[in-house]
Amino acid sequence: MAISFFALVVFTPFIELRAAEKIAAARTKVTYPVHLPSEQAGLVIGQAYHLKLPNGSELKDAVFKGNEGGVSLFEIPTVLGPLRLKEFSLVTEKKAAPWIISLSPEVLIPQNQRELGFSQGLGLHLAASYPFWKTPFAPRLAASLGIVRYTGSRALLSGPEATAGPGWVIPFGKKQDHFIAVNLYAGYAFYALFNQALSETFQQTTFLGAIEVGYGYRYAQWAFLMSYSQNYIYDSNFPFTTGAVRFSVAYFGEAL
Repeated sequence: MAISFFALVVFTPFIELRAAEKIAAARTKVTYPVHLPSEQAGLVIGQAYHLKLPNGSELKDAVFKGNEGGVSLFEIPTVLGPLRLKEFSLVTEKKAAPWIISLSPEVLIPQNQRELGFSQGLGLHLAASYPFWKTPFAPRLAASLGIVRYTGSRALLSGPEATAGPGWVIPFGKKQDHFIAVNLYAGYAFYALFNQALSETFQQTTFLGAIEVGYGYRYAQWAFLMSYSQNYIYDSNFPFTTGAVRFSVAYFGEAL
């Protein structure tokens, strides 16, 4: 009887751990572990956690019951009695990228339009993007509405623009609070061209393409972005390209 009691005391924790490892192995999938010592994990009693054991297996929905004698106690519905774990890591699922909305004033620099004499321009854009595809490095769907005005010695050009296309937001840094933004836009511009020599205004709808690259910094749900956009404006008579320097204030759908 004494031998049986001794075997029960010695081998029960080992049997419980092996059972937990087998259950975890059946639930194993690709995750993003955040390694924390058990005594510093700040676990909340009664809350369920996703754990990673030293052998690489994982336990999902392990309810923390408290600490006892230097080990952490967890309860799993499929295991009889509490599990006593001394070494483990917390696992958190990678968050989906949030939606973003931004407002961007810009300075426009006409590059090759000599016929109409454009020398400078100003613009304002309201843009939004949403991550329809959750896989890493998949593009976001971005859309932009703006209004621009070009001035020059021979003509004035102004009107709204509507574009859309794929975009990427690539975070980096220790806190993931820095990011690179890349957007590819295509759409239409609805311009009014005032010819000063003729004192006459012409309405036109034309194709617009743009590529934007910028650097941004996030603080909580807000972000500030400096970017450069290269724009191509098609016109059968007077096509031209412009560069744009933008300063954007953006709001993210969730905090860091």
